Amino acid sequence: MFKAQWEKEERLVSTVFYNFGAKLQQQSAEERIVQMSGGQSFLARQRLATTKRHNMPGVQANEFFD
Repeated sequence: MFKAQWEKEERLVSTVFYNFGAKLQQQSAEERIVQMSGGQSFLARQRLATTKRHNMPGVQANEFFD
């Protein structure tokens, strides 16, 4: 009986430790994403990149349609 209780507690501690580590890893990844994005969403960054590409200096829109 004592051994069964001890094994149950050991599994519980292992599960708690695993979940705690997984949560810390998730938080760390989320913090890195926020720092890299400057607080902008993925879609907002894509819109900025598209706008920058279309407004490249030295190329006029009418040059493509001559």
